[in-house]
Amino acid sequence: MTYEAIITPICNIRPHSNADRLDIGTVAGSQVVVSKGTIEGTLGIFFGSDGQLSHEFCAANNLYSHKELNSDPTKGGFFGNNRRVRAQKFRGEISDGFWVELTTLAFAGGDLASLKEGTTLTEFNGIPICNKYFTPATMKGMGGNGKTSKKGFKPSEFPYFKEHWDTGQLLQQIRNIPTGAILSITEKCHGTSARTGRMLRQKRLGRFKKLWNSTIGKLGPQFSNESWCYVTGTRRVVMDPKATEDKGYYSGKQFRVNLHNQLKSIGLHKGETIYYEIVGYDETGKSIMSSHGVSKDLVKKGIITKQDYENFVKEYGEQVTYSYGCLPCTYKILVYRITQTSDDGHVIELSFNQVNQRCYELGLPYVPVLDFPFIYNDLESQQLIDRCKELMEDRCSTMDTRHPREGVVVRVEGAGIDTHYKYKSLWFRILEGLVKESDTYIDTEEVS
Repeated sequence: MTYEAIITPICNIRPHSNADRLDIGTVAGSQVVVSKGTIEGTLGIFFGSDGQLSHEFCAANNLYSHKELNSDPTKGGFFGNNRRVRAQKFRGEISDGFWVELTTLAFAGGDLASLKEGTTLTEFNGIPICNKYFTPATMKGMGGNGKTSKKGFKPSEFPYFKEHWDTGQLLQQIRNIPTGAILSITEKCHGTSARTGRMLRQKRLGRFKKLWNSTIGKLGPQFSNESWCYVTGTRRVVMDPKATEDKGYYSGKQFRVNLHNQLKSIGLHKGETIYYEIVGYDETGKSIMSSHGVSKDLVKKGIITKQDYENFVKEYGEQVTYSYGCLPCTYKILVYRITQTSDDGHVIELSFNQVNQRCYELGLPYVPVLDFPFIYNDLESQQLIDRCKELMEDRCSTMDTRHPREGVVVRVEGAGIDTHYKYKSLWFRILEGLVKESDTYIDTEEVS
């Protein structure tokens, strides 16, 4: 999944409620804590949560808390050795990312004047600046991507079975939404991604079949290397259609194979691909996605306030499991996208209404709709951000009152664009950031 910093001005600067040497500002729709005296409208670089600053950037700007790592060992910052950017609170005020002035890029030696509002980057003048953060365990797990589960099976046999694109961040991409586009908003569900299609399979012909086609086949029917076949994959990996169990990250589990067989029995059109989230529990009773927890230690560390903690525990308890109404040992799928691919590889994206209609025909649930299609005016970008916040902040899932909403997904259709942008809720970003403090945490969306 991609991660980029964005060049953006800071606005709406106001005093911090509990710190004389700090201010609060708004950048790209997010609240950040900045140093006192930051000037309204100053152009800077914003790093959203779930990112990692480069060593070069941190050292050059003396951002490490361990001073010996900085270019000036007499100065210190507040970033640990892993250089993570995450949503957290500073003395009771949320800082949803990290913003600094453009001059922090001067060490790279490039032309700062070339950086305009809206520019995104991961490096500058050839020097790395940032990237998406992965725990060591996730990095190790990602090393297994692309492995096949059975000798002789090759994912390349399904050239038209496409991965779902990386879902961009709404706050960073909102300027790319054109006036007149049709938007719809659905609940973002904390599950593991999957895709199933009835796709054209292209296999190499054996020696005998090649010989037949070149000799006897000239006078009659020839052997074909193409056939229509049901195939299922994770976000990145294609499973063997004949597999009896998942050999990937969920090794030994059955739920992906069971869903493959279920969709096969329902029947898909030739060339049809269903993209969906799997939520709930696997057949052993373990939650498919990791639980999140809060504790009073978070209050002591200043990450959340005592009131935040008490309100959250009263609503959801100290441990949150994303069950989406599923009982232990059960799971469900939630469809969010359907495509139709011709036998020559041309892809047609089904619209919001078409996906809903097709889900109805197949008897499959669509992701919960929070706002039905409406026409977008780019002059109302802040209203769109406010509407998304209203639909997710301090709200439980529409499918289960026992856990909060992960966030929302905005689908953008028409005017030369058809894509999805995500916006995670503040609480989810905080909780996700906390669980990633453990080096042993595995981000299942990246390794599966």
